[in-house]
Amino acid sequence: MAIAALGGLAVAGLASPGMAADPQPRIAALHPFAVSSPANTAIGSGAIFEAATDVRTAALLRGTPTINSTGWSIAVAIATEADPMVTLTNTSTGVVRSIRMPSGAQVTTGTDKAMTIVQPDGYTAYECYKMTKVSATSWTSTHIVQTDLRSDGLAGGTRAAGISQLVGLIRTAEVAADAIPHALAVSIPDSMLGVGPVWPARLQDNNAATAYKGPIAMGTMLGIPASVDLASLGLSAEGLAVARAFQDYGAYVVDRSETVALYAEPLSDQGAVARMKADYQQKLFPLLRVLANSSAGTVGGGGNPRQPAASGLTAVAAAPAAGTTANVAPIGFVDSMVVTGAGVTVQGWTGDADTAGPIAVHVYVDNSPTGTVANLDRPDLGGLFANTLHGFSVTVPAAAGTHRVCAYAINVAPGANPSLGCRSVTVSNVAPIGFVDSMVVTGAGVTVQGWTGDADTAGPIAVHVYVDNSPTGTVANLDRPDLGSLFANTSHGFSVTVPAAAGTHRVCAYAINVAPGANPSLGCRSVTVSNVAPIGFVDSMVVTGAGVTVQGWTGDADTAGPIAVHVYVDNSPTGTVANLDRPDLGSLFANTSHGFSVTVPAAAGTHRVCAYAINVAPGANPSLGCRSLTV
Repeated sequence: MAIAALGGLAVAGLASPGMAADPQPRIAALHPFAVSSPANTAIGSGAIFEAATDVRTAALLRGTPTINSTGWSIAVAIATEADPMVTLTNTSTGVVRSIRMPSGAQVTTGTDKAMTIVQPDGYTAYECYKMTKVSATSWTSTHIVQTDLRSDGLAGGTRAAGISQLVGLIRTAEVAADAIPHALAVSIPDSMLGVGPVWPARLQDNNAATAYKGPIAMGTMLGIPASVDLASLGLSAEGLAVARAFQDYGAYVVDRSETVALYAEPLSDQGAVARMKADYQQKLFPLLRVLANSSAGTVGGGGNPRQPAASGLTAVAAAPAAGTTANVAPIGFVDSMVVTGAGVTVQGWTGDADTAGPIAVHVYVDNSPTGTVANLDRPDLGGLFANTLHGFSVTVPAAAGTHRVCAYAINVAPGANPSLGCRSVTVSNVAPIGFVDSMVVTGAGVTVQGWTGDADTAGPIAVHVYVDNSPTGTVANLDRPDLGSLFANTSHGFSVTVPAAAGTHRVCAYAINVAPGANPSLGCRSVTVSNVAPIGFVDSMVVTGAGVTVQGWTGDADTAGPIAVHVYVDNSPTGTVANLDRPDLGSLFANTSHGFSVTVPAAAGTHRVCAYAINVAPGANPSLGCRSLTV
């Protein structure tokens, strides 16, 4: 089975910014621990934060912030009854356990090799440190802790603080949803750590007495004061999610590292994590303060909490009792809503325990519905459903403006159609921009070059070039490094040659809007196509053993390149290209690569041999010379 928790699984009860809290129970494997756990308890109105110059906060702010989301993070696997049994041996104690393990489970690549495996009951987890896969049926670890995901997460864990690995871990679905409804976990260097620990930490590193050199005890709570206006910071959606977590729930010091590190699941969208990390490093880290009055009796400083209590817990899956009809409501989640040129693209997953097949999804833009089916492959869903064909991706039209976009899973049985998520999105429908850099008359017509792009999409857009009233289409997908950061990437150049007869023409290029709206002009010019006939000459025609060797030169003022030459023996043609160097041509053409030499077959007898220059534009192909030869 697949590693369910490493993909984009949703956390029931997770609310994105601007959404009301979902009353559905939390899935323990994805948003664990009791409602009363400090991990799920919001900072209160009584919180007292240190000043930036106070000893502990000043020490903290001298650190280097980062987010560990690959080798130094924590892998999470969710097992089902269909997964194989394996042995898990504690190499420190010799104790051997038999557990379910997804066959595709992978540990992190750092030296910690931290991993948590949730068992099929949905509540039992095994936290492992220095996890090693010996074989398909055998694993080892130097430190193993069994954790009940219904507990407060403080009774045991492989963190230095004696706290569960899952406390404060930013989950894959939370990265996708831009919402982190719990406290964060943070590790700091020995130079900052001070001998303790303080609640909620139970432990500290064994060598704390000699290794710790700072004032911040294991378990210390950090946060961003309520007085900070997060909306004024210019944060990305991902950065805002971290900022809200710091301000609403805070962070606990649970381990040591060389940096001031947060933790996100390894299979999170790394591009999203990068944006989260950039905002944390550049904008949020300087705002962190030590919360001075958090304790077991006054979690987060006490007073009125900034967020309501978390919802209750449920297991990963709940099968109906034998002989009963399930009629279980569908579950699922919207992973992303992205404004595109055509509207809003909504992606996510959903399924209904009452059927193994895909179910319908309805997406509403305000009050206008669009239907789709959740039948795309989502291997990350693992054993959550009977199969993994439960993903969906649909683009729904949306006019310029701000809209409320909601997705609903359609129940296969009578009952409610639960919301998969709602967000407020703004469709800008910005017109494309661009420019025609050049229009050059060539032998084939007019070559038009330039660039264009549309802020409503990161991809290339179409360009239509009109010669008078005759259109030719192309795509602006050529690399233009000179565009720099004007667009999401530099693949927005175009170059197209459009046919044009001899004469004067009006040539115009238009950028094609990816959304409904005008297609702005990139530039118009009046150009004159002369369509000059090629010139040239046959210098020699010599009978050889193989036939007749014809040599000469030719070129066409409508192009700087070589042109074709056709040699006829009576009515039988042979083609060649006039691209040999002829220094004697001097400045007759743009360069001297306009010579040709070709041997054409000829049977015994007398023949009429003629050479013709092939016009690069519509028009006559002039003769370069004819001779009568006897072979």
